[in-house]
Amino acid sequence: MAQAASRLPEGDGQHQSVGQLGPLLCWAVVFADIGSSIYYVPGILYGRVGNLAGFFVLLTMSVFVLLTLKYAEVSARFPEGGGVVTVAAQAINSWVGALGGMFILVSYFLTAAISCLSAVQYFSVVLPTIYPFILEITISVLLLLGLLNWIGISESAKVSLVGALIAFVSDLAVIWTVFTHIPISEFPSLFARMFAHASLTPSSILVGFAGSFLAFSGLESISQLSPSMKAPRKKIISIALLLVVITIGVTSPLLTILATLLQQDAAADPVLATQLLSLLGGHWGNLVLQTEVAISASLILAFASNTALIGAYHVFYGVLPRIYPEAQPVPRDTALVDRVGDGHSHCCAAACARRDQYPGRYVRIRAAGSLYRDVCRTGYYPVP
Repeated sequence: MAQAASRLPEGDGQHQSVGQLGPLLCWAVVFADIGSSIYYVPGILYGRVGNLAGFFVLLTMSVFVLLTLKYAEVSARFPEGGGVVTVAAQAINSWVGALGGMFILVSYFLTAAISCLSAVQYFSVVLPTIYPFILEITISVLLLLGLLNWIGISESAKVSLVGALIAFVSDLAVIWTVFTHIPISEFPSLFARMFAHASLTPSSILVGFAGSFLAFSGLESISQLSPSMKAPRKKIISIALLLVVITIGVTSPLLTILATLLQQDAAADPVLATQLLSLLGGHWGNLVLQTEVAISASLILAFASNTALIGAYHVFYGVLPRIYPEAQPVPRDTALVDRVGDGHSHCCAAACARRDQYPGRYVRIRAAGSLYRDVCRTGYYPVP
C-alpha cells in the first residue's frame, strides 16, 4: 500500500486568510525583493563574464517566466503558504518540508541582514556622516521593520508599495535619460559589443547563469503571501505575477546591458561596481538623478529586508512543526490558583480514598477539584 502524503498541521486558525492583500500590494512585496537585485547584480556579473552580463540576464529571463508560471500554480494550490516547502512536506514527508523550511529561514535571515546593511551603505553615499554608525542604523532599521510587520502585514505591504513604485519609476527615469542621449538606432550595436572579444565556454555558461539568476531571486515571496491574499486567490496571484514579469522584464535586462556596456571602467572597479545604476543616472543625467537613484536603491534594499521578514514569518508559522502550542497570556494569580486547585484535588483524593479501592469517590473528588480550578481560572460557574 502506498504511503499517504504527510499533511502539515493546520494549527488554530494559522492558515485562515484575512483577505487584506490585492494584486498591487502583492506585486509591491515581490518587486521589493526581486527589484533590489538590479542594484548589485550587474557589477557581480561583469566581474565574472565581462560584456556578456546583459546577455545572461536576458537569457535567464525566459527561465524566470517559466518559473513564474510554476509559482503561480503552487501559490494557488497551497493557500496556507510555504510554497515549494509545503509541496515537499505534503508530497514526501512533513520533516522534509521542515528541513527545507529551516534552510529557507536561514536564507531569509541572511537576506534581511545583508539587504538592510546594503541599503544603509547606499544611503551613506548621499549622507556620508552616517558611515561610522552603519551597524547601529542597520539594527535600528531591522527593529523598525519588525515593528511594522507586528502592526500588520497590510501596513507593511503598503509601505513596500511606496518603495517599489519609487524604485520602478527611478529605473524608468534612468532608461529614459540614457535613450535621450543615445539614438535608438545605435542600440542594436550594443548587442554586437556584448559578443565582441567574448567566447562562451561550459564554465562561463554555468557561472553566467548562476550569477544572472540573482537578478530574479525572490519570486518565492509570492507563495508566502498566499494566506493574506484577497479572494479569489488565483486571480490575485495571476495579476500580481503578470505585473512582476512586465516590470522586471522591462528593467532588469535593459539596465544590465546599459550599466555594463556604457560604463566598462566603473564596472571593472570593485567599489564603483556596486553603484552602477546611480553612476549611470549621474553620467547621462545630472547629480539630482544620481542622488535620487541612490536614495531609491536604499529604500528598495530596505524593503527587500522587509520581504524577507514577511517570508520568514509565514515559513516559521505555516511550515515548521508546531513544537510549542499557542501560549495564551494567563495572569500570575490565576496560574497560582490553578496550580493550588489542581494540587488540592489530588490531595483530597489521596486522603479520602485509594484510587484502586474507591474509583467512584476518586472520580467525584477529582471532578470537584477540576471544577474549582476552572471557576478560579475563568470566573464562570456552569449552571446545570
